[in-house]
Formats: sequence, C-alpha cells, structure tokens
Amino acid sequence: MKTRKSLPKANECLLRFAVYRGRILRKKDINRSIVIDFEGAGGASKTSPAPRPIFLGVLKSGSYCGYFIDDRFPQRFLRKAKGALTERIRATSLDALIATLVDQAEKEDRVILHFSKHEPELLERYLEDPNLIVRLKAVLADGKPLMKKGARKVKNSPGTSRDLASLAGTLIPEIAAQQNDVQVGDLTRSLEKAAARGVWKETHLRRLQQLLDYNRLDLEMLQKGVRAAR
Repeated sequence: MKTRKSLPKANECLLRFAVYRGRILRKKDINRSIVIDFEGAGGASKTSPAPRPIFLGVLKSGSYCGYFIDDRFPQRFLRKAKGALTERIRATSLDALIATLVDQAEKEDRVILHFSKHEPELLERYLEDPNLIVRLKAVLADGKPLMKKGARKVKNSPGTSRDLASLAGTLIPEIAAQQNDVQVGDLTRSLEKAAARGVWKETHLRRLQQLLDYNRLDLEMLQKGVRAAR
C-alpha cells in the first residue's frame, strides 16, 4: 500500500486510516499505545472471510489482559481457570471491549496499535455498532508498515519478511529466542471443547496458558518492533 500524504477521506475503509496513522507514529505514541491482537480458529482465505475471533489480547502500559469475546466463554467458566494462570482473563463482548478501549484512547490521547489488515477487517465485519468504526478511524494505527520499512534498513536483512515474528526478529534479534512454534487454531479449538463441556482439564489449562503466553509475546514484539523501527 502506498504512503498516504493526507488523511484518508471519511468514507474510506478502516484499514486506510490505520495504515496512514501507523506511518506517522511518534516514539511517545508507540510507548503509550494500547496494543491489541485477535486470536481465533483461522484467518481469511481467497473465498471466505476470517471467522469471528474468540479472543482479544490487550497490552497497556505494560499490563496485559486476555479477553474472551465469545458467548461460549462466560465469566463464571473463566473464573474456574484463573488460579492456574499467570495472566488475567475476562469475558466480555467485542463491542463492549472496543468501546472501552476507544474511550481510553480518546481520553488519554493514545493510539490503538495492531499488526496488519487482519484487525481492521475483523473489526469492520464483526462490530455491531457502526459508530465504533467511525471512532476507531481516529485512533487505530497499523504497526506493520513501519516495521517493514525498518527491517529493510537492517544489515543482512532478507528484506522479504512479512509476518510479525520475522520482522520483530530482524529488528530485535534477542526476541527471536523467545518465540515458540504454536498452532493457535489447535489451541482455540481445544479451548472451545472445554467450554462446551464446562470443565477445565489440566490439558486445557496448559493450552490456555500457551495461548496467553503466545498472545502476550506477540503484543510485546509488536510494540518493541515498531519502536525499534521508528
């Protein structure tokens, strides 16, 4: 996508605004950003859109929380797992969570940072309140363009990396050692089975912790990678 020299028009898609804002991020914007990342059973294909996500991780001022945004994961069920986890988890709806994050971003002069077109496309498809899309256009920022630009400047960089882990590994070599090969789709499907039965087995709790660890690392890689690129 080409650099935009001016703010996109009001009727343009959410991604256009996010890419524009991502390209003009300042260091303080990155440091104070609210970082988000969806997780679900799979991504979009050429013939079908990405399914509705079940989870959104949020990192703000170094504090992390994982939100289940699917009715199959009620708070009373999540409460049973909390004692076995190292991270906070909560149940809410997508609209309620995004409304809260947008409120925070507007009141505290922060951006909501994400990676790639995945988040804007999911938000436009699955948010029920169209006014939230309008408000997101003023605060959403895509970190991928800056990371790609920064990675191209790194000596001996392959220059073709497009995924978050590869770009972060190029910009912050020491973070590469923290990355694990995790099949998120398998994890989320396992958690869906646990929710359907209403019981957390040890296997499910381990997979839930894996999901939280994976998601938090993605958020940290994104924020640190954009900061390094800037």
